[in-house]
Amino acid sequence: MGGTLPQSTNGLGVRTLLPSLSIQRELISVGPALVAGAWIALPLGFGLPIGQLGPAVLASIGALNVLLILMTTQRERRWRVLGPAALLNALAFTVGAALGTGPLLLAVPLSGLAIVVIEVVSYRAALPEVMIVVSACFVIGLGLPTNGPPSFPDVFGFFLLGGLWALVLVPVAAWWSDRRPTSFPPPDSVGDSLSGAVTRTRWVSATVTGIAISVGLLIGYLLKLPRDYWVLLTIVVVMRSSLTATLERMGSRISGTILGAGVGGMVTVLFLPSWISVLLLVGFMATALAFQRANYLLYALFLTPFVVVLLNLLAPAGVTIAIDRVIDTLIGGLTGTSALLIAGIVRRRWNRPVHRGGSRPTPP
Repeated sequence: MGGTLPQSTNGLGVRTLLPSLSIQRELISVGPALVAGAWIALPLGFGLPIGQLGPAVLASIGALNVLLILMTTQRERRWRVLGPAALLNALAFTVGAALGTGPLLLAVPLSGLAIVVIEVVSYRAALPEVMIVVSACFVIGLGLPTNGPPSFPDVFGFFLLGGLWALVLVPVAAWWSDRRPTSFPPPDSVGDSLSGAVTRTRWVSATVTGIAISVGLLIGYLLKLPRDYWVLLTIVVVMRSSLTATLERMGSRISGTILGAGVGGMVTVLFLPSWISVLLLVGFMATALAFQRANYLLYALFLTPFVVVLLNLLAPAGVTIAIDRVIDTLIGGLTGTSALLIAGIVRRRWNRPVHRGGSRPTPP
């Protein structure tokens, strides 16, 4: 997240929620995306014939989350960022899984605190690229569905193995960026975070995100959502430095998810052979990564059927998974936006001058 909290909601309206349909063509990276899509799906191809799809899914998710960072990191920072990312992603996922198996009264506050720690440490260590991805790994682990107590060493090991598997592609990324520099643009401006500064507004921003995560986890429990980690994941990815940016991101996320869920749902009702499903996964992921920076709506559109088909391979449930994805995304988007809106209102009232001899309160 990062940046400042919203100071004003003037000008917000329905138009803000409309997703951006513009595509930055110079940011489309077909070649690396195709290789990365196949690389992510390869563990599934290995695990499926030997009946080890669960570990293969963990490895694929581990690879995906490292490659998401690889595709958007400056070359000169790549090894510095990706080395810790593979380990931190696996650690965050495992800690989230361990916390998710504990009592709710413990999981709700600690999940929010963990997100605050991840965001603050990411900025303090001058590794802002890993913040969202590590947070995403944590919340996915937090909602990891299990039929019994998971083996945390195995969870950590397979997830880390997938991350290390993804690091093999770093030389390929370097070769491609030498040939087409615009294919691997620098990440969005993060200002003083690259110097390791953690400003007061970043502390507040991290705290708001942490509170939203705790609330989202509680909502998932109260509504008995089967995959409440999608609520938490949506909160992590849509919350931005301003309410306007958050609404725009939420509009793209929800629109892409609804369209992608329709595609994924249609694939699941066809009852395709497993090997065809794996090939479709390569196509969906490659297309999603190609549009990762060019257009977020298209990224969400192709990422959603990847997730729906992948989970149906693991535990067939038909269109139910697609419907759950849409519902959870809506809940997560509304939760994150509400948290940011309330934070902005509280801050404005706190900063409002007091009359009748009073004084302006000290800003938090």
